[in-house]
Amino acid sequence: MNNMSLQSQLAMNPKHLFLMDGIGALVSVFLLGVVLVRFSELVGLDEGTLLLLASFPCIFAGYDFLCFFFVSESYSRFIIIIV
Repeated sequence: MNNMSLQSQLAMNPKHLFLMDGIGALVSVFLLGVVLVRFSELVGLDEGTLLLLASFPCIFAGYDFLCFFFVSESYSRFIIIIV
């Protein structure tokens, strides 16, 4: 079993940061665009607003996955955009 912390694993391979952030963005898209839309009356926001809010993490997810698959070096330039 590997006892390395997540922080040290990301320091060794920063490319996985894009993957983790992209997955988190997809979870946000799902929650905002699917789950909360079904409960829009309880949440107090109309469906259009929730879908607009879901579009932002969708853009970030696309960026993260593009970086994960196509960036091979100089990760810091691309990570700074996420931050």
